[in-house]
Amino acid sequence: MSMRLSGVVPRFALALAGAIVLFVPTLSGRAETTQSEGVPRVTLSLSEYEQLRKLRETSSLTVVDTMKVGGSFTSRTLSLLLSGRSSGTLPPAVVLESVEGAALAGCDGTALVSRGDGAAYTLTPLGPRFEVRCRLVSSSGDRLSFVAGKAVLFPEGEVADGEFLMGADPGDGTRPFTVVRRIATAGEVLAPTATGRYRITLLPDETRFRWTIEVRNPNRGRAPFELVLASGERVQEVVAPGPYDIKDGRTRFELPPGDGTIVLTGTLSGSQFHVPVETALSYLLLESHPLLRAEAKTAAKRVSPQETGLPREFRGGQAFLLGKGETFVWSSTRLEALRATSYAVRSTAQTLYVPGDGAVLGQSLFELDNQGASDLALAASPEPTYAAFGDEAVFLTKNAKGELWLPLASGPQSLLLQSRQPLRRVLGFAAGSLAVPTLPVPSTRYALELRYPDTWVPLYERFAGETRIAVPDLPAFVAFLLLAGWLFALLRQLALEPKSAVLLAVVLALSAFASGSAAFFVLAAAVVLSALWLASLVRERKLRLRPLVALGALGAFAVLVVLAVAIPSGLLRSGAPAGRAVHYEESAAAPMQAAKSARFDEASASPQAEPGSAGPAETTYEGLPAKVTLPGGARSTRWSRELLAADATPRVTVVLAGRTLVTLVQGLVLLFTLGLLWRWRGRLRKGLGALRARGREAAAPA
Repeated sequence: MSMRLSGVVPRFALALAGAIVLFVPTLSGRAETTQSEGVPRVTLSLSEYEQLRKLRETSSLTVVDTMKVGGSFTSRTLSLLLSGRSSGTLPPAVVLESVEGAALAGCDGTALVSRGDGAAYTLTPLGPRFEVRCRLVSSSGDRLSFVAGKAVLFPEGEVADGEFLMGADPGDGTRPFTVVRRIATAGEVLAPTATGRYRITLLPDETRFRWTIEVRNPNRGRAPFELVLASGERVQEVVAPGPYDIKDGRTRFELPPGDGTIVLTGTLSGSQFHVPVETALSYLLLESHPLLRAEAKTAAKRVSPQETGLPREFRGGQAFLLGKGETFVWSSTRLEALRATSYAVRSTAQTLYVPGDGAVLGQSLFELDNQGASDLALAASPEPTYAAFGDEAVFLTKNAKGELWLPLASGPQSLLLQSRQPLRRVLGFAAGSLAVPTLPVPSTRYALELRYPDTWVPLYERFAGETRIAVPDLPAFVAFLLLAGWLFALLRQLALEPKSAVLLAVVLALSAFASGSAAFFVLAAAVVLSALWLASLVRERKLRLRPLVALGALGAFAVLVVLAVAIPSGLLRSGAPAGRAVHYEESAAAPMQAAKSARFDEASASPQAEPGSAGPAETTYEGLPAKVTLPGGARSTRWSRELLAADATPRVTVVLAGRTLVTLVQGLVLLFTLGLLWRWRGRLRKGLGALRARGREAAAPA
């Protein structure tokens, strides 16, 4: 029995093991299928994963350490050798931007060379270190031109029968170079030709030079070219198309074939110039600083500075055409600069507002054109309270002389300055000489405006030699005379004496100008008396008057009535001649934005404290001064000038009368008129009765 079990167990174990072996792959296959249905996964060994991770961490870069053109034109074995290193993911790199005269073929090595965009060639490394050699298939046979890419450190050439020539650096990281076939000829080597363009700049402390020599090598290979510097040059920089060497005072250049330019810059120690090279054309440009005057001592032909083709730093340059072997000598004289301001004032607009009480407020707007001044200074009278350049408010500071000091920017700009000053007031009058801020430079256009509220009546004003007195204008004066004459004629009809009639007519006319109510009663009485007078005339002369004469008399009466009704406001009632009241719109800059607050002590801050304000011993100010908006006023006076002299501070003299005083004068005129009427009331009553009686007697039948 035991023998049977021992035989069965191994068989069962073998069967179970076989089932597991067959079943496990099925389960694993199902698991992989389940995962593949989701996100795809790739199984890598740990070493491969570490290698990929290191590639991501390392900078990916490909550098070509060596690019060498070798071989021979004669044997047609020209080749291009590329070697270098690569890191990271071994990225490809452009090794040749363009190739002219040849094509790459048969590349072999540890890198791949393929055609890129256009005429470019791209190298793809196959390992961290690579080297590849390509065959150059020449198409022209004697000249190959290349432009190495940014990945190439520096190209080289080892062609047995060719010459390697580097081109000018374009500055974008590429390197142009040329390989030219060297052909042996029995003839002599041709000498290079050159055109010299020389510039000498005289400065107050030194003399600078710039020699620009345009050369041309007509040979197929390099050619020597020498310069002899015999003018006391101290060379600071040399720019040449090929290598050069200095020996025994001579500068020897190895010029490549074709055109090139040699540029030498530095300073000169003398005042003579010798042409450094024998050329067919030699242009010389002599220029000097504005504080120096250059005088040339030469027999060379003078030409235009534009013909030299050289850039100029200063105006007034002198150009000459030098011949072979000519020497140029010059001398310089230092000039004395005249004192002049470096900014101009295009226009100045001054505005003064005289309030009923308190200080006179002023606002000045200067339109400046600054060509180099760093600051400006204004007199501290009147007292400045606000300043701004455009929309930017500035601090008010003083210089050592006590003047207002403001920094300037370059170019056109506008300065807004506000100020204040006192004005004396006594017994209803105000009089004084008002100062306006001014710059030490004459202004092209100058405008001044005085603004008054209804509180003041200007009696006398004077500015820049012009005087204005407050008198009625011509229409008002003519209306006054017509009204006075009309009243005089009516009073004479009331049997008043001529002197009394003149006095009463003038007083009544003044009353009409002084008060609107008085004007209504005076004109109404005049109309009534005129009607009675005309009625009496018509009745007395009704048989002798023609209808045309009567119509003319009525028309004249109507004209007088219209003139009387259309009389404008007089001097005493309006406070100023007609036409002075205007409307205003502020033309100053918009209110300034709030600036950052800052503290300044009394020695450096210019905003002054209000009169009568108390403060500590060391007054401090915080922030910028505030801008005040000037009112428009009820009336104004304007002046305009061109190029007003700036040697003295302009002042305005004013004499003003208060509205209370004017009202008092009007009342006195009305009282005086009523007094005269009361005094002569008997004569007027008798004259009125006589005028009415004349009309009745004339109307009674004879």
